[in-house]
Amino acid sequence: MKFLIQTINGKVKHDFSITLLESIEYHNWMRKDNDMAVIFTDGAMVPDCLPVGSVEFVSRYLID
Repeated sequence: MKFLIQTINGKVKHDFSITLLESIEYHNWMRKDNDMAVIFTDGAMVPDCLPVGSVEFVSRYLID
């Protein structure tokens, strides 16, 4: 699974995104298969990813 995490000026700003990153790190450490990946973006849309960010960011991703 790939997550597309919204950044603002290149930095993760949302607390839920930081929690997700910590959870992915733990999951990959625990399972040793590293089947979860993260892509950071200031706005570019990447296909086949689960968007995580503001309502506007996720809505734009789902509508396009």
